[in-house]
Amino acid sequence: MKYVAVMLSLAFAAPFVTSCGRSPRAMATGVVRPAPEPTAEQMLAENAERERIGLRQIDTAWSFHAPTNRAFKGHQVWRVPTPDDPRFKTNIVKVVWRHPDGTIAGELDYYRSGRYFFLGAEGPDMEREGIHDEFMYTQYDYASQTLSLHYVGKDVEIYSRCKELNSQPREFAEVTTVTDELLAVWDQSRL
Repeated sequence: MKYVAVMLSLAFAAPFVTSCGRSPRAMATGVVRPAPEPTAEQMLAENAERERIGLRQIDTAWSFHAPTNRAFKGHQVWRVPTPDDPRFKTNIVKVVWRHPDGTIAGELDYYRSGRYFFLGAEGPDMEREGIHDEFMYTQYDYASQTLSLHYVGKDVEIYSRCKELNSQPREFAEVTTVTDELLAVWDQSRL
């Protein structure tokens, strides 16, 4: 299922934002229980698995949140230690959701450019007008072992690369290569 956009800080779809891929909630079906904080042993094991796969590990400086809002209810949300960094309008860096048995179903890694874009008061989403973060995120599905790259912003080149990348199944290495190239433009690293 294709979608227009997912705005992390507001959790809405907006036709004025360029994005590509599936909604993060599409993979979270069945996850409704509260998200407990992982134990230290669990974190070590899961970070070792992330390293093996090639995903960003959860940093010990990040803080854990178990949100109750509709967009991330039942998910484990990780934030950077301080929202004072001007590059982050919202400081979420990783979202993990689990199967009812506690195993990881999928996760998202967020990367923000430090740039903002304006949504004008046009069309049905005019209540969402305002200034929003530009960001990319990777989405990893543990069951299918697939990685996808998504973009929310107004950069046509980044949008086009994401759309092309997600237009058909791709090898993990191909997705990480494109992700690394795009993040290098923002002076950031995927891991």
